[in-house]
Amino acid sequence: MHDRLSLDELFPAVSRAEWESLAERELGAPPGERLRFRTDEGLELLTGVKAGSVEEEDTIHWLASERLRRLARGLRRFGTSRRESAPAAAAKDES
Repeated sequence: MHDRLSLDELFPAVSRAEWESLAERELGAPPGERLRFRTDEGLELLTGVKAGSVEEEDTIHWLASERLRRLARGLRRFGTSRRESAPAAAAKDES
């Protein structure tokens, strides 16, 4: 995975002028400089939320980790319920 993304790769719908204005205002970047962001910097710039880590509450990475955990729990419950209902459905079909 790339550690750095160009502005066009990061968010292609934003015009170059908007990026330069935002980067100059938020990062102190000189106008016209080829801007490249680390992925976390881009996430923070676009969302206004600190990227942080999965251990730091209320950061992008922590929120994403929590969401993935909830999805995994739901998938495990779904798989368990399917396995438990399969024998009952097979017995019903046999009768």
